[in-house]
Amino acid sequence: MIASRRSTIALIALLAACGGSEKQDEKAPPEEESDAIAVDWSALPAEALEVDGWSFKDCGDEYWPALCATHPELGAGRVSALQYAIETMPEFRAEVEANGAAAALQWFAEYTVNLVREDRPLGCPGSEMIHIHYEPGTVDSHPAMAFGFELLKGGVPVEHVRVYNVFDGDTLFSISITGVDPDEGCFEPEGDFEVPGAADFEPIFHRLMKGSTNLRGLGWKSPPAG
Repeated sequence: MIASRRSTIALIALLAACGGSEKQDEKAPPEEESDAIAVDWSALPAEALEVDGWSFKDCGDEYWPALCATHPELGAGRVSALQYAIETMPEFRAEVEANGAAAALQWFAEYTVNLVREDRPLGCPGSEMIHIHYEPGTVDSHPAMAFGFELLKGGVPVEHVRVYNVFDGDTLFSISITGVDPDEGCFEPEGDFEVPGAADFEPIFHRLMKGSTNLRGLGWKSPPAG
């Protein structure tokens, strides 16, 4: 049964006050990154940038800042951006105050993955989460944690997720790409890549994050009620 969904990570932060996590996944060594691609999140490109067969530009969504990417053979998807004031995340704030930003980002990434791991057997029976990895670093001089995973069902990749969480002292920014398999998987795409597209776009995503600046310029605001 196909389930309607928002971005895999979009609602996780809203649950951050609900408890801790088990630190049970090994950390992968850092991947080599190509040259950074400059992205000013206060002024996303209105004209498409062309990189390795992909073109991407501002999606033009008033309420959900994002970069829309297209490829002539691999389809389309988006780089989604969310932000959360630390005051709305008491568990994360407590981790920051007790152990520092880097440790809090590690905790929150593991917490997120564990929530998804518990949820997927319910929403996608017979699936298995693999290739979980965590990579600490920086984005625009702020501490960051990159993490991701794949979901298999019957040996077929049906979900491909990569996330960068960045903390500037007051706000947690979560930038992500998600790929799903609309035929073999359990999720109905809602602006997501398909799995092959997400995997192909991933190196560009890392380059975009390496060159990201002005995350506070995201300009996200709540949609009007109703």
